Amino acid sequence: MAVTVIGVRPGTKQPFQPIFREYYERKMSEGKTPSQALVCIMRRLVNIVYGMMNIKLSQSLLKHLGKKKRESEEMFSDHT
Repeated sequence: MAVTVIGVRPGTKQPFQPIFREYYERKMSEGKTPSQALVCIMRRLVNIVYGMMNIKLSQSLLKHLGKKKRESEEMFSDHT
């Protein structure tokens, strides 16, 4: 996946993901080897995916807690 995001389109020479291509080139200019630069990209991708999963988990947890709160309010409300 990391190799794909820094790749370029055949014929146009435009990168698939310009942001990651710039990041890769910046790491290379800092003196990293191509393999080390790819490891940096992989770490960045893992952080992005983890953040997306964490947000989704947080949203589903909030929905679940909201549902439980409503259920408990209905259970303990005065039905007079």
